[in-house]
Amino acid sequence: MKKFIIYFCLIFIASFTLLNVRFVSAQMKFWFFAFSSSEENDTAYANDGGWMDKMHDQSTEVTRTLPLSDAMSFFLEIPAIGVKAPVVLEKSVDSQKIFDRLEEGVVHYSDSPLPGQRGTAIILGHSSAYPWYKGDYGSIFALLGKLKAGDQIYVNDSGKMLTYSVTESVIFNPFSHDKSVDQIVATDNSSIILVSCWPVGTNSKRIAVKADLLVQ
Repeated sequence: MKKFIIYFCLIFIASFTLLNVRFVSAQMKFWFFAFSSSEENDTAYANDGGWMDKMHDQSTEVTRTLPLSDAMSFFLEIPAIGVKAPVVLEKSVDSQKIFDRLEEGVVHYSDSPLPGQRGTAIILGHSSAYPWYKGDYGSIFALLGKLKAGDQIYVNDSGKMLTYSVTESVIFNPFSHDKSVDQIVATDNSSIILVSCWPVGTNSKRIAVKADLLVQ
């Protein structure tokens, strides 16, 4: 019986690692980075359940999204968790089209304001993907849960750098009305919300991290 339990645990760990190799790799890099930083200090975002529509309803109470231009270019960078990715400006809100575009980077939800505009911009990204996933961004938001208040997020807007500061995060159920979504989307200024599946390797819930634009 003892051997069976050991074998079962080994098989489970091996299967999880194989199916979530991108997440495991990102986690190991994060641990190494955190350990290195500590030493230095010592010495010196398919079925969305309608939740995106709810976010849209809340965010557009503040501002109306401007038409997208092919000349617009956004790039997202989060130093605290090693994220660097282009922000894809998908004009459709169709779930399948958004899912397909996630192979190219993180995706701006088109019914929300653009980064830098007044209101809350919603940016979606994968937290995990199978090893055979074609894109390079299958686990771009794998470490989203590691972000804490005060961490900075940068969005390059066609050469203009926008700096955001993380304020809060929530875990919510995308398949039912969750009041926490209403609360996190509400803003009087300019904010972004990064959204991904949670826990990593599942799509039962979502994690949303909010950051407010710093006055420059």
